[in-house]
Amino acid sequence: MGCILAALVILKHVKQLQPLLDSWAIQRTRQALPGDDGEGTKATLQSYIDDTATFLHPQDIIPFLQHFQLLGKPLGLHLNFAKTKILTTTTGISVRQMPPTPHTLALIQALDYIEARDSSLFPDPEITSGIRYLGQPIGSPNFAHTFLLKAAASYATAVAKLMTDLSDKHTASLLFRSCAQPSLQHLLVSDVYYNFDPTAPTPPLHEWTSPFMDRITTATNAFLAYLGDSPHLPSHSHAIAIHPLKQGGLGFRDHSIAALPAVVISLTRSLRYATHGIPLSSGTVILPKPLARPLASWNKPHTTIPLFLLFNCLAPSVVSLHDVLRPKHTPLQTVASLVSHGNLHSLASSIYLHHCTAHITTCATTSSPSVAKCFPSILSPLTSLPLATYYRRHPHNRLSTAVFTVLYQRKLRLPILPPTVAQHPCRHCHRTLDPYGDHLFVCRYSKKLFSNNICDTLYHLCRHLAPPAGSHKHLTM
Repeated sequence: MGCILAALVILKHVKQLQPLLDSWAIQRTRQALPGDDGEGTKATLQSYIDDTATFLHPQDIIPFLQHFQLLGKPLGLHLNFAKTKILTTTTGISVRQMPPTPHTLALIQALDYIEARDSSLFPDPEITSGIRYLGQPIGSPNFAHTFLLKAAASYATAVAKLMTDLSDKHTASLLFRSCAQPSLQHLLVSDVYYNFDPTAPTPPLHEWTSPFMDRITTATNAFLAYLGDSPHLPSHSHAIAIHPLKQGGLGFRDHSIAALPAVVISLTRSLRYATHGIPLSSGTVILPKPLARPLASWNKPHTTIPLFLLFNCLAPSVVSLHDVLRPKHTPLQTVASLVSHGNLHSLASSIYLHHCTAHITTCATTSSPSVAKCFPSILSPLTSLPLATYYRRHPHNRLSTAVFTVLYQRKLRLPILPPTVAQHPCRHCHRTLDPYGDHLFVCRYSKKLFSNNICDTLYHLCRHLAPPAGSHKHLTM
């Protein structure tokens, strides 16, 4: 409806419609037609900002639209039939081509009702593949795969624009970490749901792969390499880049590590709410049976529901990590215990940190000696904060592209000097240079220069903090 206040108005409107919709469902139960929810297919209306979706029994569609127009007019609500669509099936086959049944005939009548009131050039209100609902693809696997690949392509395009349209790498890196990467977080569940194969060997929790994930990873790695003026990122550089900031990394997100735990933990929380209710400060709220019933059969043996097959395959790994990462908590040992009383608070973050730590530990032990010896100093959070968290409103917190690139290269242990320069000896001490710039910290000439600069800086700082104490040569630190 184009207005952010529409959802509030619709809530008032729904209160007027709800008793009527409930009466239609009661009539069906009296006719021995329990529907898919056991209560006569009760109508469900949901609004998010200015988007409204309604789940109706086919026979309720036309009466609902009629009453919506009639009762909505005093509130200023106008139903735009050009934007009113009906998801009739997810097979790609129109209901007009299906055998006549009470359901298909009711749907055809509803489609004709909307078409007769739609004056647009594209009047077909029927959708037969899938829809986007709250940002998620709902429909056939082909529809979902196409949807996810389009989202991955949009992400790759946005990342490419950061590399081509912004000359300030510091700004580009912050926009990438704070805007581009979080834009795909909500699609990880859909990607796992539509691509997980319960008949194949269960993948490790930190190694999710899919066509969607592969495209995201490619775009992410290209951007991280661009920041360091490198054709590609070595494994140790990638490990440092995705390591959390508080542990000395740069905090870039690796969705392939986060995807599977995020799916299992969010589904665990939903199963808990459906089984035990939602705990609030005022008490526990029990969900209505139509909402709780679909999730109540998750632990039944021989289930064929893909969502529960996925959960039962992946949940044991989460249980094992829960017991390792929550040593003070009573060991769970079973998936049912995870659902009933597992400590889910920050569990996804803890699992992500666990996998990142294991990855960076492996890199530290398998890297070359020139790289491995630097890991303790590289993983200092003090060298991470200037690159990722400083408030850039103040000009002194902004790093020029040249300075940012050098700091980024030092942080990820990437070559700073080109090969043509690194192979020459130092002109001051005549020792061999190195591509990482380590020589600058051991060269006698540079060391003396740096020492003088540090001493002078400390002297000027102390001179402003205390009365003059003479020459800096007599200053004791």
